[in-house]
Amino acid sequence: MRVYRSIIVGLVGGLLFAVSGVAAAEKLSLDEVVGKLQARYEEAEDFQAAFTQETLYKLTNTKEQAQGKVFIKRPGKVRWEYQKPVIQEIVVDGEYLWIYQPERKQAARTPLSRAFQGKTPVNFLTGVGRLSEEFKIRFALENRTNQRGNYLLELLPKSGGPSVKKILLEVEPQGWTIRSFSLFDQGGNVQTLRFREVKLAQGLPDKLFEFKPPAGVAVLTP
Repeated sequence: MRVYRSIIVGLVGGLLFAVSGVAAAEKLSLDEVVGKLQARYEEAEDFQAAFTQETLYKLTNTKEQAQGKVFIKRPGKVRWEYQKPVIQEIVVDGEYLWIYQPERKQAARTPLSRAFQGKTPVNFLTGVGRLSEEFKIRFALENRTNQRGNYLLELLPKSGGPSVKKILLEVEPQGWTIRSFSLFDQGGNVQTLRFREVKLAQGLPDKLFEFKPPAGVAVLTP
């Protein structure tokens, strides 16, 4: 699996909290939508879901698909369990980013300050970011919503390093649940995640976000 995936870990880790909440019946203004997202972001304690992921690589014109489960707990804890095409774990324990590949018997450990370049991913990951402060936000569609009736927001990072060009966030107003999340990088690659079986406030234990390399696993510190 490509390390490119780690770029989205911090971004999704924060933004998922911003899209789960009170139902809305009518189309809202941009300020209203962002306000509701931010309110839920500040209130939510944990999130879990099953996901499918698709990455399109511009240079090679290839596509990579994956699926698994994600668990997030504020502040600053994320766990991705990739089940296909290969088993892989990505764990953020609040201090380090761990990428564990059982087949290779390797675990890479990187301090968060080095793993995520720029303040936008780190701020959201640690629970101190604000959407309107970190991003320039606008509706991606003139009609505000897509054919499914979901809001589609375009987020342009005000700062955050050279990796992220823009983010498209699809939000279902019935319950304010996230349906898809697309990240466009400066190289023209696009990574999209789609979520299902979303659960909130399940009281996820801190132990879920601890990682201890199994015996015989080499720890790499890039």
